[in-house]
Amino acid sequence: MTRAAAHGAIAVLAGLLLSTASAQAADLGGNCCADLEERVAELEATTARKGNRRMSLTVSGQVNRSILYWNDGEDSGTYAGLDNHNQSTRFVFSGSAKIRPDLTAGFEFMTEWASGARTSQVDQDTPDGVLAPGFRNTDGVLAVRTANWWLEDKHWGRVTVGRINNGGPVGTIDLGGISTVAHFSPGLVGGAFFVGDTGLRLGALVGPTYGGDRMEGIRYDSRNLGGFVLQAAWGEDDIWTASVRYAGEHGGFRVAAGIGYQEQDGTLAQPIQLDTGPRNIDNEWSGSLAIMHVASGLFLQGHIAESEFTNGGEAEFWMIQGGISKNWFGMGNTSLYAEYGNAENYVSSISVIAGSDVDFYGLGVVQQIDAAAMELYLGWRRFEGDGTDGLGGTSSGELDLVHGGARIRF
Repeated sequence: MTRAAAHGAIAVLAGLLLSTASAQAADLGGNCCADLEERVAELEATTARKGNRRMSLTVSGQVNRSILYWNDGEDSGTYAGLDNHNQSTRFVFSGSAKIRPDLTAGFEFMTEWASGARTSQVDQDTPDGVLAPGFRNTDGVLAVRTANWWLEDKHWGRVTVGRINNGGPVGTIDLGGISTVAHFSPGLVGGAFFVGDTGLRLGALVGPTYGGDRMEGIRYDSRNLGGFVLQAAWGEDDIWTASVRYAGEHGGFRVAAGIGYQEQDGTLAQPIQLDTGPRNIDNEWSGSLAIMHVASGLFLQGHIAESEFTNGGEAEFWMIQGGISKNWFGMGNTSLYAEYGNAENYVSSISVIAGSDVDFYGLGVVQQIDAAAMELYLGWRRFEGDGTDGLGGTSSGELDLVHGGARIRF
């Protein structure tokens, strides 16, 4: 009798549950999923989708705008809202797919802010930058920075084809987290400003962005071999590069280093046209060393470089940066730094009988805000230079730049 009563109670409970579910469905008019399906269809119609499900797609990038104060000893001014060419505003579309467990295919397409209101293009008279003599930039455009596909074997490394970063000469490797404001190429901020009575722009006096060129070509990167990575590239205008880089940690010290070389088949009459403009460089090399004490955050980093020009001239560059990077306030690392450097005879790329000598030094701070993938920066650099035109004429000048802003990554 007890078993029969229990069975009866279960049957009654099941009946109540079924009747309640039926009543709820009836209350919804028998169409309980229509609203959900309509919403899903609306989202599908308004959402950007990939072309297939095999290749992954990641959209990333950054916005980096800044304020630049300048003083050339005679005049001064402030330009607001410039794109920081040290780390330009950009979009990146990238993806990859496994062909087999040890072989992966992928791609990268990167656009960046170019032309108009850029820190490397503004000068004393044109806050939007110089497009050509007598003309001014008024609007920025998006330019293709890289566009390539690659194949990577976990044993043999990666081959990339398309618009690539050349690699080659190795500029300062940044362990201190300061390159947004204190980039190893001084001409990227203020490069178009005239320096004193030299009649030359800063970029012509301090040299190229070593290792920063891009071209259409093919590049090989080896797999990590005990901390070492080998690179080689070849492309348009018979430009070829090679480099070796190292990164590791030993006894509480983080160490990064590299050295690389670039050669190109150019002539003085037909200079190589790269992203930085026409270049009369025949070959160049640069080596870098960076060390950080992990516990204290103290760091020292820098590089040395040399260029040979198609007209027989030679130029040299070196710089050193040091400071401390530590999370004192809980929001992210605060990096304090000082720097010093020298660029000699880059004006000889224009005339082998001309010479120049520029010293620069500066200091600044970078504050990371991890919760917003953001960094705030403020830095000062002073340039002091002199030169000769090979005809007995001498000139000198100075330029102060104070550069601050923010970068947000997404």
